[in-house]
Amino acid sequence: MIRVVEEMILGRAEQLAPVGCHVIDEQHRRLFALAGRLTLDASANDKDEAGGEAVLADLLDYTHSHFRDEEEFMRLIQYPGLRVHQQAHASIFAGVDQLLARMRTVDRQIMRREIGYFISEWLVRHVLHDDLQYTRYIRDQVMP
Repeated sequence: MIRVVEEMILGRAEQLAPVGCHVIDEQHRRLFALAGRLTLDASANDKDEAGGEAVLADLLDYTHSHFRDEEEFMRLIQYPGLRVHQQAHASIFAGVDQLLARMRTVDRQIMRREIGYFISEWLVRHVLHDDLQYTRYIRDQVMP
């Protein structure tokens, strides 16, 4: 099953449409690459837990930076859906925090898979659906 998630992430990365900001587009590609690495780690039965945790830490750090940059970009273009988008970002991190808190009580391999599923789900849904909302705004309002 994790292989399906991995293929979905890697396949979707190739389908990314530009949002209208080169920096954000590059960040989206990097997020998909990091998520792909995370699912590859989760699908491998390696004993290197520190390696998987390092990839997860990289992904979370990069996601924080990306969300900050994306929200600043939305402010600059006066995107009217900024608050809703910020709430989506907060919801994503609330879910990640819950998963990370469970790591202490559940088998690490199971948790890595759950985190991989969660991240791939939010990444695909958020980037390919939620971010398209401000892409349409740019196309229709900022650069008609």
